[in-house]
Amino acid sequence: MRLIIIALMIAFATPTAAVAEVEPSESQIIQMAILRMVEQVHFLGNASFGPSVIHPQPDGRYWAVVGQVESGALTTRVQHFIYIAAVRLVCEKADDETCWRLEKLAIDNRIVYDRANEL
Repeated sequence: MRLIIIALMIAFATPTAAVAEVEPSESQIIQMAILRMVEQVHFLGNASFGPSVIHPQPDGRYWAVVGQVESGALTTRVQHFIYIAAVRLVCEKADDETCWRLEKLAIDNRIVYDRANEL
C-alpha cells in the first residue's frame, strides 16, 4: 500500500513541476533586451552597453530595461545614449531567443521602435 501511495505522489508531482513557470534571471532579461535592440537599431551593433536596471511591468512576463550605451568606439565619434527597452517573454522557454519580443525602444527620450505601430 505504501508503494502505491509513493508512486501516486511521484506521478502527480512531476507534471506540476513541469507546468510551473520559471522566471528568467535579470541577466537573461538584460541580454535579450540588448539582443532585440541591436536587431532593430543597426548603429548599436558595435556599441558598448553599461549598467542596466530592470523594472517589472504590471503585465506578467514584461519588463522595462533602462541602461547606458556607448556607440562609435571604433571611430572618433563616440556618442553616449540612455535607452529604455520594453521586452516581453511570449512563451515558456526563457532560454529560447525566439521567445523574446521587443515591444518598444526609446533612445535619449525618443521612441525609435514601437511594435504596436508595426502591426
